[in-house]
Amino acid sequence: MRQLQLSGFHGWDSLSHSHIAVTPMYLLFALPLSFIPPLMLYYAGTHFPNEVMLLPKGAGLQQVCVTFFFAEQVMLFLMAGAVQRLGETLLCDLEPSYENSFKLAATAATPLWLVPLFLFVPNPVLNLAIAPLALLAASLLIHQGVPRIFRIEEEGRATLYSASIILAGIAGWAVMLYIGALTWVITNPL
Repeated sequence: MRQLQLSGFHGWDSLSHSHIAVTPMYLLFALPLSFIPPLMLYYAGTHFPNEVMLLPKGAGLQQVCVTFFFAEQVMLFLMAGAVQRLGETLLCDLEPSYENSFKLAATAATPLWLVPLFLFVPNPVLNLAIAPLALLAASLLIHQGVPRIFRIEEEGRATLYSASIILAGIAGWAVMLYIGALTWVITNPL
């Protein structure tokens, strides 16, 4: 991950030339990382619920965490499909494979999966400040990865495709937060 962000294109070149199928990438990379956000929410909710955020207690907290975990799983595959469809729609001559689309979606989600580790620190200001940085890092990964994974040489086309993926990702992130909030409201009635 660090190699992908800091080394420019070398890490992306390695990833784009690898023939990692969707199933192993999901099981060995995406699935383990996607456990971090719900586990950290549970940790924060049980160890310092009032310092970090208002979360339901007991079974309600567990329900929010489980629901968020499953929302992450669904959203990852939906985002990979969106990346593929956006490529076909915006760049008519591009036929992105689902495998490459999944590589980009899973890799770009990594900062969003890792940022909840900051919940170990019960500081609301830090936790609110770090989330936009994770979005920025995910956007940077998309911007750097699109031309390499999909072999787009024209900068304008790569930028258009990257920006479209970033907007779709932000919409997906908002939907997941909405699902989490809705679950919170259902499990924590007034």
